[in-house]
Amino acid sequence: MSPQTINKEELAETFRRCVQRSLEQYCQVVFTKDPKVEQLDLIEYESRMRIFGLEKFNGTCYISLVNLYESPLEAEHKDPCGVLLVYVEEENAERLFKALLKGVQGEDEELIAENTQKLCIAVFEQLKKELSQFGYPGILMSAPENYLSNAEQGVDFPYDEDTLYQVSCILWREKIVVAELVLASAKHG
Repeated sequence: MSPQTINKEELAETFRRCVQRSLEQYCQVVFTKDPKVEQLDLIEYESRMRIFGLEKFNGTCYISLVNLYESPLEAEHKDPCGVLLVYVEEENAERLFKALLKGVQGEDEELIAENTQKLCIAVFEQLKKELSQFGYPGILMSAPENYLSNAEQGVDFPYDEDTLYQVSCILWREKIVVAELVLASAKHG
């Protein structure tokens, strides 16, 4: 079966809705205006996707990411069809996860990293429901990876893809969360 071509504008809007819905449900936040979505050029460095949080925020951030696969065989061969990333700005992370961190005294980096990972998984679960329309009826995710500010070694990505979708979420008048998605056209869908 030939690859199904993705309608990039439709995918960008679907991703934006999934990120917004995940934040509303998981973090119990209310948006005063919809998050902004952009299509950007993917930055490759030494055959891996570059992950650098300082491009998103002017300081430290928590990062969680998963690779996306069409099948268990592709997961086994580390041949991803996509990458999903969630960046949470450090200064506002505790406030973002406040409802989930009740009773925690002081900033607990491990708990914030864990909640960033859970938010990434929540976005994946929302997205998974929507991706069948793009030719991905049963997309799989890798085990989540967590980083602080950047992933030195970069991350595997679908090498024929050069576009990423970036959703910037403004809460409390500041950019608090950035989510990114790289998704190649389905080979099997």
